[in-house]
Amino acid sequence: MDRLPGLCRAAIRHVRPEAVLAQAWLKDKKDPPRSVMWWPSHVYGSCDGKTAVTTGPWIRDGGKSHGYFTTVWAKLPDGSWKWLIDHGDDLTTPRPSGERVETATASCKAPPIPRPTFYLTRSEDKPLVALTGASPDKSLTRDVVSDERRRKVTIRLWEDRGYRDVILDEVSISK
Repeated sequence: MDRLPGLCRAAIRHVRPEAVLAQAWLKDKKDPPRSVMWWPSHVYGSCDGKTAVTTGPWIRDGGKSHGYFTTVWAKLPDGSWKWLIDHGDDLTTPRPSGERVETATASCKAPPIPRPTFYLTRSEDKPLVALTGASPDKSLTRDVVSDERRRKVTIRLWEDRGYRDVILDEVSISK
């Protein structure tokens, strides 16, 4: 469990340098007045060990508010880890968390099949943002699709003959 009184400063310290949107957004933010406690309940790793995804609960105010997070991490050549994508949401009921972290690593037995390319359309009045990616060995993939109403994050893990959805998060975006 981690306590982050300097949440914004900590996020900047761990973001990849080229993720300018996050750095720009966090740059002038003040740290929140209340500390957040968070911990991973699940960790998923690519076969090559260069990409990982963590997800789990967070709480603040002694458990009065709670939610979840999902973070995609990339291992850099110097061995440090930086986050690529970090998202989450408040929850009315906390997610259950076990006493130990559940882990899974993508299979290395058979090479992943190529992922199909999909095309997204948008109209001028309904912008759509899509961020897709994968570990260098393609054994752990991510899709983030967002429009004016919601953001959907899907994480898939390669298992010998196909991909298994391991995280399906959908967040409503309020205006």
